[in-house]
Amino acid sequence: MDTQNSTLNAKASPLISADLYRTVSITLPIVAFAFLIAIVSDVRSGQENPFDRVAHPLMFTALLALETVLLLMPRSYPYVTGAMLLGSSVFFLSKLVALLFFPSPGLNVLAEFTESFFWIPGIYLLAFFTTRLDRARLTGRLFVLLLVAISAGYGIIKSPDSDPSVLNALVQLNLANCTLFVLSGIVYRFANQHVRTVAHAQNLEHLVYVDALTGLPNRRQLERTLEEATHISNTTGFSLLSIDLDGFKSINDTLGHEGGDLVLREVASRLRDACRARDVVVRVSGDEFAAVLLDSREPEARLVAMRFLESLEQPLIIAGHPVQISASVGVSMFPEDGMDAPTLLRHADRAMYHVKQNGKQAVHFFASTGVASGSHND
Repeated sequence: MDTQNSTLNAKASPLISADLYRTVSITLPIVAFAFLIAIVSDVRSGQENPFDRVAHPLMFTALLALETVLLLMPRSYPYVTGAMLLGSSVFFLSKLVALLFFPSPGLNVLAEFTESFFWIPGIYLLAFFTTRLDRARLTGRLFVLLLVAISAGYGIIKSPDSDPSVLNALVQLNLANCTLFVLSGIVYRFANQHVRTVAHAQNLEHLVYVDALTGLPNRRQLERTLEEATHISNTTGFSLLSIDLDGFKSINDTLGHEGGDLVLREVASRLRDACRARDVVVRVSGDEFAAVLLDSREPEARLVAMRFLESLEQPLIIAGHPVQISASVGVSMFPEDGMDAPTLLRHADRAMYHVKQNGKQAVHFFASTGVASGSHND
């Protein structure tokens, strides 16, 4: 099991998931279809609105282009969602300016309000689909400020000659958007709190299941990995290697605890490099390590165990001095040597102690009879 901990940025939205990608890829054509309906409706009604004649086809084309880019290049998701947010904001603000300050003769401004501005809440929702919530919130803040500024400008400049119903619609539009922005801010804070909580939980899990000295999984993680492996490896089997360093106490006495810690870190690194990508190397305690070799039988286990021994042949350089280290390796096989984690651990340890008592620096396999063949690193 991989225990690597990925750092979460509290200012960033959750990592892009298949659900987010799918939602955006479905939303884009729906919004594009809405613009297509608006284009057809304008043509059939004969409505003369210069802004819509330009903006609607432009938005329709841009949305289809973004959908195409997203489908062909999924990694463009951050740029696509950012472009959606920015483009939508510019569209709504530009249309508001066109309606209030440059209306076409005979244009029903109130009808235009209901036709287009129903979609504005999408801006606040879209912010949570971007990869940077902080930037999305800044865009939303600027959008609301500009919306209020445009509306206030209209009220100051056009108020004496304006239609009271238009002024009322503007007031309602601004109040609704301010409310939506505040509510989205509350959701934003909850989202950030959730991300921080997840990050904190992952940090705690890291402390619980990872050895602080070597960065390897610890005994708790080993037990959890074995428990899972015994449930999913009934057909393929797996191997458990118990690895104990030879003569580490004398090294610790000679180099001191700091030097001993450096040796353990280097050994951990070499063991990790010597195993397969799907294997799990664990520091059990002190100078004792273990490895779970998933989907392995005796030949694979023997090969990896020998690689472990070979990886330690090259002297370690500690404080400028070469240090020679070796290890004794005991192996138990699932399901032959045990059907549960405690039994497998006990049998792997017994095989390892057999090596300790018979010359060290070798590999020994446990068998149901308690006797198995061994391999020395000659």
